[in-house]
Amino acid sequence: MSSRDKRAIILTVLVCGSILFNHYVLTPWFSHWEEIIEEKDQLSKKMKKVNLGSSSVKAKIAALNKKMPHFKLPENEHAQRHLMHKKVSEQLKKLRIKADRIGFIGSSKKDGPYRKLNLQSQFICPLAQLFDLLAVLEDNPYLGSLEDMNIRVDPKERGKVWVTLTLSTYCL
Repeated sequence: MSSRDKRAIILTVLVCGSILFNHYVLTPWFSHWEEIIEEKDQLSKKMKKVNLGSSSVKAKIAALNKKMPHFKLPENEHAQRHLMHKKVSEQLKKLRIKADRIGFIGSSKKDGPYRKLNLQSQFICPLAQLFDLLAVLEDNPYLGSLEDMNIRVDPKERGKVWVTLTLSTYCL
């Protein structure tokens, strides 16, 4: 076979390959992008109709923000211990619960970029006040989770309970 025949065969293969590439790859890809652009235009027209300044929309946004947890990114261990201890103490004080003991009982090994710290608090309070505390704890931006909660009835005062609460937070 001569070099001229080889060039003709290579040129034929390239032309056929480019036709197939155009038919099976480029054409569907461009038609897909046209659909996406049309959908984007329709959605942007709908968004322009929404009036974010109206009072009903502001009320809905406020209600949604109230339901969302307010979690703050972890600090280093010393700062996170201080922030978590301070916030839990504030929440207990706001509900007029006097903690007998509140302190960190240990930390986990560093698993990935974060370490888990456990804060334990012991106190006596009425059961209704405990429910109020559990409701308020979700507003704590440093709270990772409620790890453990032990409740015992106070033998001296029937309306009160002894509570041991273990909360966790995360630090760097």
